[in-house]
Amino acid sequence: MSLVEDLASGRRGIRWSPPASIEWKQTLSSQAIAADAERRLIWFVRLFPWRIDLRRAFDDVLRGDLEVEARALFEAAYKPAEWPPGSGETRPPRTADPGWSPVVETEHVSLRGAPALRVVRRLTYQPGNESLSGALLVPLSDGYAEISAIARTETTGFRESVLMMKVAPKMEPGMALPKQPVYDDPAHDETFPDHPLTVVRAALRWLISDAGLEVTSPMGPAPEGEVVLDGPGCAVVPPPRFLFVPREVLPMAPTLASFVRVSLGDAPPRLLDVWRLKGRITGRERGEQLRALAEKTTADWASEGAADIQQAPKIIGGDGATVGVRNLVRYTVEGKPKISAQRWRVDDDGTVLRVALGGGGHVPDAGLVEDAELVMASLRRLDGGAGEPAGQQPRWKLS
Repeated sequence: MSLVEDLASGRRGIRWSPPASIEWKQTLSSQAIAADAERRLIWFVRLFPWRIDLRRAFDDVLRGDLEVEARALFEAAYKPAEWPPGSGETRPPRTADPGWSPVVETEHVSLRGAPALRVVRRLTYQPGNESLSGALLVPLSDGYAEISAIARTETTGFRESVLMMKVAPKMEPGMALPKQPVYDDPAHDETFPDHPLTVVRAALRWLISDAGLEVTSPMGPAPEGEVVLDGPGCAVVPPPRFLFVPREVLPMAPTLASFVRVSLGDAPPRLLDVWRLKGRITGRERGEQLRALAEKTTADWASEGAADIQQAPKIIGGDGATVGVRNLVRYTVEGKPKISAQRWRVDDDGTVLRVALGGGGHVPDAGLVEDAELVMASLRRLDGGAGEPAGQQPRWKLS
């Protein structure tokens, strides 16, 4: 069954039957691409198995995730080119300026049947190539949908040049040039009807209000507070925006449970794993045994396709009942950089537990390390155990 057929029926959580003027060019089970000659753009529709957390309570975290991911994707799409022609010089990507962002705007919106997030961002922006994406991120009961309108032009800088000519005569000596948001202001769209930014904004307005888009199976309430995990036999409090992944979606070891944190479909998801190992560590020097186990377990990733593994596990002091190890790991998979922040623990009865947070190499390591510490600090064994944190009764129980 193709995604276009599923969209028409609404059987996968979202219903959309665009007009005949939109021509489907590719349709797979979870991805479809269509040309829209009327609106001068391409539609890109994808369904993902991960649930997405768009709760406004975590808005600062969400916007931070979008910024980090959009910058990484923008830089990955950058292609150095000589400019001006014949100069022998190249310009760095716009993101070399920390004050410039590829994210133009984000907004919470309401669809028929569910909330969604509207995100407009630049995919590329260099001489001869400017492309923008206007996307809707739609939470569903069994994952999320991303519907993107993508427009491109080879005439770059025209909007900025025209607006700068209007601003320049009013500028005092020494005044700073306007920042990108000034040029991107929606108030200027009417003056530049063919600009990609104007085009994707108009497409999103149509999609939200007049395209017949409907959510048939919205996502239910996300868990709050402590989450009980039968597999590893423990309970934890996940960091903001991490949602549990059912075993049928991401098959893992029986004693390992996973959470995922997602934003843009093009960016790799962040994963949180909570794992109880089968073996036990007993006897003397439990810290050194745990450090060696952490190092060997991570080194074994090489047999699963990881390369260039860099790690430095360190023993940290326990409270007498538990001993811990921290390990920040950098590696690559098919040439793409990855990062994992691990927090290991062995209790006085020999039980070994590991919390690991990971994602693409662009994810700030400090945040991963901090979140790993917080999750481990919240971890409560269901079978008891030394050093268990005091906490309230769990509200949510997951398999």
